[in-house]
Amino acid sequence: MATPGEYLVHHTVEDVNQIKDDLAEIHDLIDQVGQRFEALGVGALAGFPWPEGYTQADFEALAAVLAALPDSVVTTSSRNAIFKLIAALQ
Repeated sequence: MATPGEYLVHHTVEDVNQIKDDLAEIHDLIDQVGQRFEALGVGALAGFPWPEGYTQADFEALAAVLAALPDSVVTTSSRNAIFKLIAALQ
């Protein structure tokens, strides 16, 4: 039977590994959105039937916000802490 410390550390390492993988997937998805928007351009939106309460300007603003996100959605210190834990206890 694992001690409480072993349980805590083991499950934290598993969760941090999942967080790292999820962040990488999020980064890839943000890149895909940007690439798609860049490739097709605003002209592709001509005639699109926006639902009530949402406009092309809203969509373009979302694309701009996503494009402006930094390469990482976590701080340098958070990233370093994640990788230090993984490297030490993997």
